[in-house]
Amino acid sequence: MTNVVIEALTKRFGAAAAIDAFSLSIAEGEFVSLLGPSGCGKSTTLRLIAGFEKADAGQILFDGQDVAHLAPEKRNIGMVFQSYALFPHMTVAQNLAFGLEMRKESRTAIGERVAKALAMVRLDAEADRYPRALSGGQQQRVALARALVIEPRILLLDEPLANLDAKLRDEMREFIVDLQRRVGITTIYVTHDQAEAMTMSDRIVVMFKGKVAQYGAPRDIYERPKGLEVATFIGQANFLKATVTPQEGRLMAQTVLGARDLLNESGHAPGAETSVLVRPEALTLVDPGEPGVVPGVIESAHYSGNFTEYRLRLPGGEMVSIQVGGPARQARGDAVGLRLAPEPLWSIELAA
Repeated sequence: MTNVVIEALTKRFGAAAAIDAFSLSIAEGEFVSLLGPSGCGKSTTLRLIAGFEKADAGQILFDGQDVAHLAPEKRNIGMVFQSYALFPHMTVAQNLAFGLEMRKESRTAIGERVAKALAMVRLDAEADRYPRALSGGQQQRVALARALVIEPRILLLDEPLANLDAKLRDEMREFIVDLQRRVGITTIYVTHDQAEAMTMSDRIVVMFKGKVAQYGAPRDIYERPKGLEVATFIGQANFLKATVTPQEGRLMAQTVLGARDLLNESGHAPGAETSVLVRPEALTLVDPGEPGVVPGVIESAHYSGNFTEYRLRLPGGEMVSIQVGGPARQARGDAVGLRLAPEPLWSIELAA
């Protein structure tokens, strides 16, 4: 296993900085995802780590060794591309053997390592088949095995699930995570899919415009985003106006839905106005006649199969989204009650 440290990495294409003073530290054996919108620099960062692009400035350290100026083949990385990039004229076993042959391994060693890699991805029976005879999921597993058979220091994956259908993507998420845990290899994974990043990663790098907006565990990024841009990019977000009020030595956020503890008290003074993040799952739809609930009016209802998303207007005119399991039971114009979960709230400063 290898630790990876990236320091002030910069890459320009003409006058534009695709990657701008990007810094990151990845522990041995970690699964880290680079997450962000199209054009934010995720794939460019991965290509810089792999050596397919040359950095204009900064360092890329593998176990303390700066590899930023080494050729890709000198970095000992395993790479899985979105297109898989399998050799169509070679069998599965030959695809896996190719990298070992380039390293001039013995025929015996190649045979043993190919067999081990195929067993690892559960494709022993497909060794003599060609890529065109395999399903998309099988091709992806061949690409993973080919990347791992050379025993790389780190594994890099560039949106490897993008070409698969939804059901197969879900299956392959579990397969990749299980494989990575079994192998124990440091892994960097590029995706624009939030669900992939949230379910697969030990930590997530949220990127915007070539910079790190936030780096942390999935739960921290979802529940405690550093700023409006991250909060709105990750999941559904409601923002409620709040007044900071003191109570028994702590600060509370007083909202139209009630008062809750304020998680990030620093920088807030009693009486200050702020906004707090409320995720849809923190809201419950109840009978408007129940005591202590806030009344609301449904503006829209959209059924998505396993849940219905409602948009509600609150007494002060604020709008919130809430997700309720199952089909829609209320319609536009219905009066409902709304209850906020008792958990503390996270303050987010909105643009003026």
